[in-house]
Amino acid sequence: MKKMFLSMIAVAMVMAACSKADVATPLEVDTTVTAYITGYVTYEPNTTATNPTTFVPSNNVVINATVDYADLNGFAASGALPVATSYNASTGMYTISVPAPRNATTPTSVSISVSGFAGTQTQFVGGGPATTNVSGFYNPATANFTQSVEAGQTVLGSTITFTFQPSPVN
Repeated sequence: MKKMFLSMIAVAMVMAACSKADVATPLEVDTTVTAYITGYVTYEPNTTATNPTTFVPSNNVVINATVDYADLNGFAASGALPVATSYNASTGMYTISVPAPRNATTPTSVSISVSGFAGTQTQFVGGGPATTNVSGFYNPATANFTQSVEAGQTVLGSTITFTFQPSPVN
């Protein structure tokens, strides 16, 4: 009987030590005010042309942007919110749409990353006038950068320039 009584006390203590798990409250982000970052994406597909710099075809442009949750709600939340990016190949302009809380005491900081792409570049052979297409990889001159923006602003961001790296010849 004594063992049963002690067992019941032990079970009661374990049950009393357990409390209802804290449920995380959802992160609230004010998306009613937006800011925009715009810029251009260029590369040099033809070094033999008079004006070799042109806009990158849209299927080759991958721009990712995120905003730290802490910038959006003022609390020390961890993680980042992916934000919308778009690119217009006919104008070479990218646009990043950022939720920017109007009550923020500091500008919203946007982390931007750009991926390179495989392609060819037309180059002179031995100083010209003959040309050849060289296969290689276009790397962004700056693959990762940060841009700050405030609520309601449109900011001209960095021009993203891709540089060509020929593939090794076997």
